[in-house]
Amino acid sequence: MRSGRRCNLSIRIEIACGAGNLCSMLSGTSSVEIRIRMDGTLGPGKRVRIPVYANLCGMSGSSNFKTFWPEYVRAHSQPGTRAIHLVGTLLGWVLLILAIVLLHWWWIWGALVVSYALAWISHFFVEHNRPATFEHPLWSWWADQKMVALMLSGKMAEEVRRCAAAEN
Repeated sequence: MRSGRRCNLSIRIEIACGAGNLCSMLSGTSSVEIRIRMDGTLGPGKRVRIPVYANLCGMSGSSNFKTFWPEYVRAHSQPGTRAIHLVGTLLGWVLLILAIVLLHWWWIWGALVVSYALAWISHFFVEHNRPATFEHPLWSWWADQKMVALMLSGKMAEEVRRCAAAEN
């Protein structure tokens, strides 16, 4: 066994940001900087800049949640899709609460897997469209919470009609 040579690898990810909020920072014009420092005999550190093409907040050019919401509602037009989302979201919240109460921290992963798996299944097999989560995770999560609240209050069907009428 050879000794004396050690390699320490440290990776730090930084978001290069200018003025603006998180959504504008990650809209494709910014970049993620990854610094890799190699200590010991392996040489100096290196810098790699990778452009960020993922936009966390816009949907089809939407620039804010107010314009995203009607598109989200139209992507959930089938009652079956909304029902499966409701079950998945509520199960996710139950698992999260149980994870905290019972101190079973790995159940948090279960909460995420259950809620997202059910939502994605509903999009692929009921709605036959692509989940907004893939392109807009933050707004999609918030819209899902709003949709569930409207469903529980009995107001979601009216919201679907309103958004469908606004499209025409």
